[in-house]
Amino acid sequence: AADFASPGTAIRIHPGTYSGDNYVYDLAGTADAPIWLGGVPGEARPIVEGGSEGLKLTRAVYVIVHDLEIRSATSNGINTDDGGAYDDATATHHLLFRDLYIHDIGAGSSEDCLKLSGLRNYQVLDSEFHDCGGSIYGSGIDQVGCHHGLIARNSFPLSFSRLTMRSRA
Repeated sequence: AADFASPGTAIRIHPGTYSGDNYVYDLAGTADAPIWLGGVPGEARPIVEGGSEGLKLTRAVYVIVHDLEIRSATSNGINTDDGGAYDDATATHHLLFRDLYIHDIGAGSSEDCLKLSGLRNYQVLDSEFHDCGGSIYGSGIDQVGCHHGLIARNSFPLSFSRLTMRSRA
């Protein structure tokens, strides 16, 4: 569906469990007509499970990612980047991530629940991130080269085992 999306499109994913490694390139909405990618309002969140990355967005513009559960990816839950165009302020901008539940991510290194690289003008709201990264180095939200972001009303609970690992470091 993402290959055919145009400004104002709502890509709705019904409840169920879907495999990870979903790669989306050049998804572009507008300020007046963003592209919506996520669950169906009023239904249970769809689950994206496994793979290296649950969802990867590259060069996304005016996109709202919402109402998804991402779990058990070995690298990152959601990875969003500018496709290496770090000098291009228009490569990836105006993204909203909201009402996400990303957990149990990583295979033992520095993996992240939500990895953001090169974004401009973005928001992460009302989401929960836990057990991110297979070690003490994983992040709930990792931001590299990002500008003008707002992160608010999110939850980052630690499991007992992760809390114990962190206290030993």
